[in-house]
Amino acid sequence: ITHGCSAYPMIRHARQLVRDDAIGAVRLVQVEYLQGGMATRLEDGPQTRRTGWVLDPARSGLALVMSAIGCHAQHLASFVSGQPVARVTADAGALVPGRKVIDHVSALLEFGNGARGTFTATQAAAGADNDIRLRVVGEKGMLDWWHREPSYLKLALLGEPVRTIGRGDLYLSPDVIAAGRTPRGHPEGLHEAFANLYAEVAQERMALSLGEAVVLQPYPRIEDGAHTMAFIETCLASQVQGVWL
Repeated sequence: ITHGCSAYPMIRHARQLVRDDAIGAVRLVQVEYLQGGMATRLEDGPQTRRTGWVLDPARSGLALVMSAIGCHAQHLASFVSGQPVARVTADAGALVPGRKVIDHVSALLEFGNGARGTFTATQAAAGADNDIRLRVVGEKGMLDWWHREPSYLKLALLGEPVRTIGRGDLYLSPDVIAAGRTPRGHPEGLHEAFANLYAEVAQERMALSLGEAVVLQPYPRIEDGAHTMAFIETCLASQVQGVWL
């Protein structure tokens, strides 16, 4: 499953820091994904083939915003924290008056280890430009990553200065360094992240076909997709029932 953000070098490093207990037990996860492409009444303008099905609730899925971008936000939160979402209480609807499809979902989360979380995904945030933000707070400190500056990760530990970790820093693990292409400071982005996912799948398949030992790669699998679909369905059910599920 091509959750591209999961293959950014700094996201891989953040995941490893959580696994290495650098910030202690995870207590809070905040994730948001904001876009502005549907902030106006597209329904009132001329329709293309794409907008024709996007704006039709019968064809655009359970919740348009969740299938488009919310799925990536949820996976990012679980991927870095190492925890599945166990319970949610959600508000799902439309920010744009009169819209029939769901363009906004906000939710309170409870993760598998009991950590709390907040989730926001919308395609109707006027002025937003594919803005993804992740914060993971542990008992000893927090991690902060922003999609606008994907090559950098902030690590703030109690009683210590905030550290800015950059893709290409020589002390990073070989796996994280290998996920980058250029020296520190040179821009990289989503194309390289997708390439990392495809390369990991290819390496695994080649090892299988050659009868070699298979090194487990962290690319998103079908199980992650199934968990995301369950998350989406539970968010919508929570909206209808008005309870934690």
